[in-house]
Amino acid sequence: MNSLDHYTNEGSSIDVVTWAKSQGLDVEGFCRINALKYLIRAGKKSTETKQEDLIKALDYIYRELTGEWIDKDLIRQKIKQCQKDTNLSQ
Repeated sequence: MNSLDHYTNEGSSIDVVTWAKSQGLDVEGFCRINALKYLIRAGKKSTETKQEDLIKALDYIYRELTGEWIDKDLIRQKIKQCQKDTNLSQ
């Protein structure tokens, strides 16, 4: 995933996790706390769907494991395909 504009600083392409890592901060803890935050609030925030919160949690878990952001669009496509396949088999 490319870093989103609202997570960068005046044209810089560095995101907060990359910056924190460059400063020697606890990136692992940051990723875990954010994953936990999204897992706990999944479906409770009116502007976010449960699925989107779970995808965000997955994104932070994936970031900790690989050092990269997950392709959220690909995950959304796979979820849709699984839902479609599940509905066909019922």
